[in-house]
Amino acid sequence: MDPALRAVVSPMSRFATALSLLVVACLSPLAHAQPVLKIEYRVKVDDHPMLTYGPMELASPVLTPDGQFAVVAAQGGRLHLLQTRDGSAVYTRTLPGGVSAAPALEGDLILLGTEEGTVHLLKLAHGTDVWAEPANVRGAVRSTPVLWRNQTVFVQDDKSVITALSAKDGSTLYTFDEESFAARGLSPFTIFSYPAPLATSDALYAGFETGQLVKFLLTTKSGQVLPEFETAWSAPLCDPNSRPVPTDGRPPVCSPRRFFTAADTSPVLTPAGLVGGCFCNGLFMLDPETGKSIWQQQIRGPSSPLRVGDFFYLTSADGAAYSIEVDSGEVLWTTQLDISIVSRPALLGHPQSPDSSVLAVATGKQLYFLDLVTGKLLDRLKSVNGFCAAPASAGNTFFVLSNEGYLYRMVYFR
Repeated sequence: MDPALRAVVSPMSRFATALSLLVVACLSPLAHAQPVLKIEYRVKVDDHPMLTYGPMELASPVLTPDGQFAVVAAQGGRLHLLQTRDGSAVYTRTLPGGVSAAPALEGDLILLGTEEGTVHLLKLAHGTDVWAEPANVRGAVRSTPVLWRNQTVFVQDDKSVITALSAKDGSTLYTFDEESFAARGLSPFTIFSYPAPLATSDALYAGFETGQLVKFLLTTKSGQVLPEFETAWSAPLCDPNSRPVPTDGRPPVCSPRRFFTAADTSPVLTPAGLVGGCFCNGLFMLDPETGKSIWQQQIRGPSSPLRVGDFFYLTSADGAAYSIEVDSGEVLWTTQLDISIVSRPALLGHPQSPDSSVLAVATGKQLYFLDLVTGKLLDRLKSVNGFCAAPASAGNTFFVLSNEGYLYRMVYFR
């Protein structure tokens, strides 16, 4: 960590400390002897009128590897580096355009995009720019950019275009447009979220508005870096003709007149295969070498899954949280929640101790706490405008951004 981050920062004022105690009046946990939810503080990171309808903070906070600092990007364009022990600010700067996607931390660098279609590479310690000018892409950046091999930045915008930028100066190297709705002159649209690209040592995976999940080769067999996008395979996750017919008597997820075609679940690579999703066709496990389907689970509008051991955990647009076995795709448990925004769950606890671990789920409204093994609802929190951004966790401690523009530090004990 840069020594500048170790500087002594003045503690929160008494006024801010008093404000942090008022959260008890705004949050209403279920009454339980056990477990216990402790709110340690809250700090203001964005300005929203308390009773304004509809403000949403979508960018999850990001913790440094040592857990001592949190990078928080807000819808109003403010970027903060906070000390996690007390929420005091190391620095704050304002970026043109709001921020809707979590920043990426790459060593001593911060990488993020804005609603204005700009991409920024900043020094973590001071928040200063690495590039002389921000990079520009075609549409708004609503998913986390990716830094590959410290030489290329991959950005997917809301017009379903992927841009490769030089990590040295932010210049555009090449682009890929999967003939999206925007390219045909229509407004870009996704039912609930925008997929983030996934980079490995030699490949890039990305989902598009056309319903395709695509694997791009980034290197040749000899290891040389390719100068442009080269498609290895394209899987039609959202093909209307491949919709499974429910066998349990339930109606189809989407009717012929209501078929949403965006592959809007961020791909996740596991030893068992590559996971991707589509609103109407559900969650898929694919062979990463061929793109062929290994299993399919018809869940309407699946979020990006969290993998813990042999199971995936996710939320869905049908208003439920799921536990799914990685190898088979079978559902272990389902818990119905009040969901308006789907987000990836966060693990509170440790993967090696599932019996004492908890899932924290932001749903756009309440923040839910579920037993990892059974899916049982343990607690929930309400705030005036709710929680959209997924929490960032470190053991039993977690940080969550509310739609009132406050960052909370909480601890959940079981």
